[in-house]
Amino acid sequence: MVWPPPGVSGEPHEFTTAAYWPDTGDPRAGKRYAGHHARILEERGTLARVAVCPPGRSRQPEARPVTMWIDLASPEHCDAGAASLTAIGTRDAPKEGALFLITGHV
Repeated sequence: MVWPPPGVSGEPHEFTTAAYWPDTGDPRAGKRYAGHHARILEERGTLARVAVCPPGRSRQPEARPVTMWIDLASPEHCDAGAASLTAIGTRDAPKEGALFLITGHV
């Protein structure tokens, strides 16, 4: 099976989710995250104003990103922590790429 499927117009991380096993002591334990493509527009410490593309559409020129402030160090916002799938960050980290936002609890 090829993933993402042929013909889609997003990055592979836009078709990826992560769930962290409950009761492990990890701050992300019991939380579920979905991958998005995002670009950091502004930074204030660990807070970042990001432009988040609609899921699976980051390569479409007409796609309109949604902007929001999130704490890139908080597992209540994204999968911040050891072995995080989120690839963007503040300071010297990349400014565009994968951002795994919280979607709920398992």
